[in-house]
Amino acid sequence: MKADDPEGPGRNPEADAARVLNLARRRGLITDDQADSTIAEVRERLMAAGLYDRPSRLPKEDSSIRVVIPPDMLDDDTLADLARELGLDDDWMPGTSADGEAEPRDPFDVFPVSNWERYEMVEFVGRGGMGDVFKARDPRLGRYVALKFLRRDDPDQLKRFVREAQVQARVEHENLCPVYEVGDVEGHSYIAMQYISGGSIKEIADLLSSLEKVEIMVDVADALHAAHQAGLIHRDVKPANILVERTPGGRWHPFVVDFGIARDIDTPHDLTVSGMVLGTPAFSAPEQVRGESSKLDRRTDVYGLGATLYWFLTGRSPYEGAYTEILSGVADRDPVPPHRIDRTIPVDLETIVLKCLEKEQDRRYGSARELSEDLRRFLAGEPITARPATIFYKLGKRVRKHPRLVTAAVATIAAFVALGLVSLRTNLQTRRQAAVAQLLTERAREIESFARVAAMMPLHDRSQERHAIERRMAAIEVEMARLGDISSGPGHYALGRGWLTLHDDAAARKHLEQALAMDYSRPGVSYALGLVLGRLYQRDLTLARRIENEELRDARIAEIERDMARQRAELAKRPKDAPLDLGAAD
Repeated sequence: MKADDPEGPGRNPEADAARVLNLARRRGLITDDQADSTIAEVRERLMAAGLYDRPSRLPKEDSSIRVVIPPDMLDDDTLADLARELGLDDDWMPGTSADGEAEPRDPFDVFPVSNWERYEMVEFVGRGGMGDVFKARDPRLGRYVALKFLRRDDPDQLKRFVREAQVQARVEHENLCPVYEVGDVEGHSYIAMQYISGGSIKEIADLLSSLEKVEIMVDVADALHAAHQAGLIHRDVKPANILVERTPGGRWHPFVVDFGIARDIDTPHDLTVSGMVLGTPAFSAPEQVRGESSKLDRRTDVYGLGATLYWFLTGRSPYEGAYTEILSGVADRDPVPPHRIDRTIPVDLETIVLKCLEKEQDRRYGSARELSEDLRRFLAGEPITARPATIFYKLGKRVRKHPRLVTAAVATIAAFVALGLVSLRTNLQTRRQAAVAQLLTERAREIESFARVAAMMPLHDRSQERHAIERRMAAIEVEMARLGDISSGPGHYALGRGWLTLHDDAAARKHLEQALAMDYSRPGVSYALGLVLGRLYQRDLTLARRIENEELRDARIAEIERDMARQRAELAKRPKDAPLDLGAAD
């Protein structure tokens, strides 16, 4: 800012704060509620202090944007980076001295080592809890690596930084980011790790189906189980710490990263302080937000897995709002069931998520492996082991408070036991049928999506894509054989949609009619069959018109018209649905 401009007409504290907070919101550093509530508080605070339209009255010692944004929301380094990115004046950034002279910039805003033969800097990647991460090239091995440099020369942070490398190096698993090297160069401590090019799951969440999200979380749970087996707990499981890469087969391969606050399971005292909240509150377990470090164990990470899966499915964390609201919610309130946010989320999947998010550790999965196994059961359409917090569990809590009610309640409950058992069995069967139908329908959608992508590519030999689709359809037939009669209706429907995608109308008709014959009468079956019959009608009509004998030609056309009218009448009796989104793979 210019010295002869004492009133600072270009500075608007409220507008600048709003710009910074909105940028922080887009970067995922704060929630929508935090941004909106703080913007409102900024105006009230400035007006109450008489500073709303007079920025020149801001105290000299608080002449930065820090005066309007609370320090517990964004640290000085992050706030300065955001302000700099928005082009705010240097003397309006945190770290500016009272006389208007900016303090020296953090040397780790740029690559901290020059003319280093060991690694060649490529680009800045991002900032973690303790250090800055750069993409670099290893000229010796001809590969890219991620270099993490400690941001501050602090003994405690140096211990934690080195310990992060040691922790990650202790565990070998295909879904844990491997550490290549730890060292020191020109006084700067660094960790060299595998470079993961795909970003975090935040960047691909909107591109994935619910089943693909579950498959990713199965791998993540297995990776954390491996860490637990090695005697470690992560303590900061969240979307930002799960990076992904595309495999040659098109599948997303996740990596768990950032073991900066991990702890030995059997070590009661570490680099943390009792009562300190470590981790990200919105994804932290109740025992973490209460600062009960002695109670942290494998089930703490199970909670983080559940909170991450909750976000993955719903697009929001289990608890949102201001910092204190998040902490009180994690400690005292039950989360909103995912099904209320998105009605398409299956009940079994919701049950798995809510089991992970139980307040009582004993009611969560006992290990990350138990969670991954239940997720696999869900993917396979099998019954899961998790059960929702039933009315009996909730009633049990009240009974312990009012034991005299037990005697009267038992007589009433006994009268409904028999009926309840029958209803429970029917409900389980219905839920399994729904899960199997969803699984096979998702497989059909994957085939259609694959074919649609192939159709948008430049002209080429599509035989490989066709073979790939046929292999996926063969996999559906294998699943039908494994699951038995419960999968026949949805299985034939999925196969019919697959053949429809390949433009094999005869095969598609065969499977779709089999699905209807097995009373699998969801609306999409009728639509798909109608589409097939329409194609066959046009084909037969074209062939009939080529008959040279007029009498035979007219008879054949009349026969085709009668058959089409009959089929149209039968389909009209069944429910209609929106058109299917089919690709093409000729």
